[in-house]
Amino acid sequence: MWDYFAEINQHVGTNYQYIMRMDEESFFHSPIPYDLFHTMATNDYEYAFRICSYEMNAIQQIMHNYTTRAKLMWGDDDAAKERNFNGANCGFYNNWFIGDLSFFQSDRVQHYLHWFDDEGFMYRDRLNDLVIQTGAVYTFLPSHKIHRFLDWTYEHFTLTKGTNCPKWGALATGYNDDRANETIATFVQQLKDDNCTIGDAAIMTRRQVPGLHVYHDAVADLSPTYNHLPASMLLTNKTLISIKAGRIDIPGRGERSG
Repeated sequence: MWDYFAEINQHVGTNYQYIMRMDEESFFHSPIPYDLFHTMATNDYEYAFRICSYEMNAIQQIMHNYTTRAKLMWGDDDAAKERNFNGANCGFYNNWFIGDLSFFQSDRVQHYLHWFDDEGFMYRDRLNDLVIQTGAVYTFLPSHKIHRFLDWTYEHFTLTKGTNCPKWGALATGYNDDRANETIATFVQQLKDDNCTIGDAAIMTRRQVPGLHVYHDAVADLSPTYNHLPASMLLTNKTLISIKAGRIDIPGRGERSG
């Protein structure tokens, strides 16, 4: 995607700075009364996301192997590595994201991406673009350039074939959405009409993937480093209601959520 727009800039003379991905199963459920790209530029953000999906364990050993490989090329320079990778951290649910072209076109990120491609991990180990992209952002981008939007309501679900019931994803409400409870109630009724089972708030275990459930997420567990909210809001025990399935925005992760 970044190569495509970088080539357009080069051959057509345009000056695209950001790319935004939005899948066909993604929906905004509340107004966004500002320009997302202007917000990115004004705050010097280079990557933005909306939801955490916890599936990064699949890449933890691979990231260690890559770090070893990269040091042979650039030397033992930890200053070039923004943070140590942990498989328990948030994966950026990148069915919607905004990214800066210059970040993804940088030498270090391109080396990282080409290494993954050359090793064939997506085919051999069934790694998805979420874990690879998150790995690049974690490794090379400073925290103050990563942003998690929490003010508007967003939905993305992967559906079970046959039943069309959600099996992974979320409808996550935003703190500026005055109709958040109404949106959740309407969606829950639609699920019931479709005979989708909605359980109680699931308790996360290593081997159990939570089913479809309604949950009130503490803002302090929603990427406190990346959401750039004032400390006063983080300390008020404020919660945001969501309906989710799978390892999405797991409770109690705190700073591991970003």
